[in-house]
Amino acid sequence: KPENRRLIAHRVPPLPTSVTYPGSGDKPWNVIPLGVSNDGEECWDLSRTPQGVILGLTGSGKSVTQRSILYHAFQHPNDIRMYGIDLKRVELTMWEKYPGMIQVAVDVELAL
Repeated sequence: KPENRRLIAHRVPPLPTSVTYPGSGDKPWNVIPLGVSNDGEECWDLSRTPQGVILGLTGSGKSVTQRSILYHAFQHPNDIRMYGIDLKRVELTMWEKYPGMIQVAVDVELAL
């Protein structure tokens, strides 16, 4: 606290280093599980926040988050239909044949 010139620290339990991913087929199509925090499972509810951006430093888990979203979408192919843009041809081209993936654009013309 600045007025007392003291630092107050609270110990919190450590996050687990790994957890079992049971799949997300039991969740509705619009609730995407992203991970586990000290408060429990963290989910992205598309009905409340329909858009998102994944950013972070190298090695921070952007690709892992992307794969979690894709795995969930592939479990709900009748509800979620996707177009992908992968100009580097390394992230999404492997998912082209999965249910729910309509097309993956690998050049600017296709993306437009």
